[in-house]
Amino acid sequence: MKRNHSLALAICLVATIWASDAAAGSRPVVTVDTAKKQIIASELTPGTQVLIYGYGAGTTGYDRVFSEWHEIVSDSDNDGIVTYKSNEPIPWRSIWVAVDLRNAQFGIAAPAGYNIAVPTTTKVFKRDAAGLLTQLASASPWLNAVYVHPGGGVWLMTADDGQPDDFDGRPDGFTTLALQSFKSLGVPGERPKEFVPGGVLIVIDPFRMQLYAVRLDGSILKGGGQ
Repeated sequence: MKRNHSLALAICLVATIWASDAAAGSRPVVTVDTAKKQIIASELTPGTQVLIYGYGAGTTGYDRVFSEWHEIVSDSDNDGIVTYKSNEPIPWRSIWVAVDLRNAQFGIAAPAGYNIAVPTTTKVFKRDAAGLLTQLASASPWLNAVYVHPGGGVWLMTADDGQPDDFDGRPDGFTTLALQSFKSLGVPGERPKEFVPGGVLIVIDPFRMQLYAVRLDGSILKGGGQ
């Protein structure tokens, strides 16, 4: 499925690869082919389902425009490779993540020549009134996020600083995501009660086109960080 903030444009060819630092297991290798409008993920668990998530920025010549893609693709032929084909052109300024839903390993890629930017500010996990880690705050005007929960479920959210979807509701330069506001992508699994070790969190800062992608562990959840 593709979600438009408006229509994005595209140019250019093939791939750069940046794999995750997740612990054990095979890490997907991701290739972006803008000419064929497709994303290929390999080195997957045979027969798995794969989250393909992309975010791109383009221009009309006057305004910046943004596009988001999210799709669950099955490795139906059990060869450890899946291909996602976009109906729309893939922008050169785009970031792509493939998550193997069987082992929670992920790979990251962008079109050739486009370098993925990482945040310079820390992501801070916060507890709610019940003491559960349900909130994530960042010094960003706008965030898009995906959370893959261990044992099932893929969850999406977009929030803007100071708007109703910003959990603290204050126009203070920080955007806060609350896990209870994430929406299911349709993968079976109960709504998570909190962020937990083993979950995969993908956060895009569209304003700066920065990517924070991590497999959560205890040290990250204690305070957030790079």
